[in-house]
Amino acid sequence: MVTKPDYDEHCVKKRYELSGELGKFVALVNDELSGSVSPNASDDFLKEYNGRRKTMEHEVRVALYNIKCLGRPASDPQCSAESAAIDAEKAALQAEYKQTHAVFDGTWISIPVTVSPRPKKP
Repeated sequence: MVTKPDYDEHCVKKRYELSGELGKFVALVNDELSGSVSPNASDDFLKEYNGRRKTMEHEVRVALYNIKCLGRPASDPQCSAESAAIDAEKAALQAEYKQTHAVFDGTWISIPVTVSPRPKKP
């Protein structure tokens, strides 16, 4: 009779837990993605919304990849191909984000804040 080492059982349990948490994340993102945008929304809002949507769809892809490949060796051909595709998609999204958000990402302006002493009770 072959027995599995304790660490293997622990790892399987951890993978199930992590996969469950990632599944919950995917469900939450899907709920958010099922929303709609007002037909009166401005072009700037639509650009921002669509950029966020693409980012969330990418995060779902990453989560599903992690569920599928959790515990598999890095040499697994399906996982390594998906990992490379995810990296390429991430690079494209980052470049698009810079273009999309250039309008919104202005120069940071620091505004000094002063605190007045508390008024004395009469």
